[in-house]
Amino acid sequence: MEHKDFLCYLDILKDQPFSLYPCPQGTDQNQNGHFRAAKLIYVDDNPTHVKIQDVKTQKTYDVPLVMVEFVNPGVVRLARQLAPWNGSFVLIG
Repeated sequence: MEHKDFLCYLDILKDQPFSLYPCPQGTDQNQNGHFRAAKLIYVDDNPTHVKIQDVKTQKTYDVPLVMVEFVNPGVVRLARQLAPWNGSFVLIG
């Protein structure tokens, strides 16, 4: 998704916590345990990434906008399966 398209969804993201689908798989080396179907909140964005935060752990992540397909209330649909890595996400396989 391009940044100009993403900006149309900001009100939805700011309105309520959401989850990523498909849920990222794997372990973030900066976080103990596996990434789970977390409730996330919007923090910030720039032309290439959206910054989100896990409500429970307060851990923040940068999601590449190119991986975002669409945004619905309560869910951000990703184009591919991702894994958390060093505060961001990487493609699996």
